[in-house]
Amino acid sequence: MPFQKDNKYGKGGKRKNSGRDADWLKEKCQKLIEKKKLFEWLSDVAAGEDVETSITYDKENHPHKSMRPADTKDRLKALEMLADRGWGKPAQAVELGGDLMEQLLAEVRKRYA
Repeated sequence: MPFQKDNKYGKGGKRKNSGRDADWLKEKCQKLIEKKKLFEWLSDVAAGEDVETSITYDKENHPHKSMRPADTKDRLKALEMLADRGWGKPAQAVELGGDLMEQLLAEVRKRYA
């Protein structure tokens, strides 16, 4: 019970050096990407190189990889992902016009007049 007198546990809350590091998930993902060489695979997809598409097994249960170039939609998505990470996502422009623009300008003039 947190509100009793002489409660040695207190109300809880953030304590120094408690819990996970703030960047633990980010670091874990970065290690996985580096270990599995996922950026190289993503760049192969974007370039249209042959990539693994499926694995089949023969009668002796030996795996056989099926390789073919990535589909166009997969290539476009890979290019988008690489560009976003390399140069950041583009800023989205918002067009204001007509009555809304006049209302916003009137409000700004009123506040700062």
